Amino acid sequence: MFRTVTSLILLVALAVVMTGCATSMDMIGGKQLACIDPGKEKELKSPEDDVEATLTIENKTQSPIKLQWLDYDGARVHYQNIAAGREAVQLTYVGHYWIILDAKDKPVGIYETTQADALIVIK
Repeated sequence: MFRTVTSLILLVALAVVMTGCATSMDMIGGKQLACIDPGKEKELKSPEDDVEATLTIENKTQSPIKLQWLDYDGARVHYQNIAAGREAVQLTYVGHYWIILDAKDKPVGIYETTQADALIVIK
């Protein structure tokens, strides 16, 4: 049993390192958005939509992060910096994509706003 649990933990850690994304094990009450592999960024662009949403971003790391919107053409548009240990609220629309960058501008993950009250937790 211990060996199986240890193997599972190692696989999850490897997935996070390889993609930069948190896994579904980090989901909180259905509000937290699933992470999309940053390698798929070129395939994504935000659609025009009129369903408003509120996105809460929690930075639980020891470094600042950057929040950028992937616009209607898939280009990055900087919206805000979020200090270490802080959270921010961003108004957006359902279907819009957001990319999180670390302090060195390395993509941490991409998130699609799939609901009106959504959460991103960066650990």
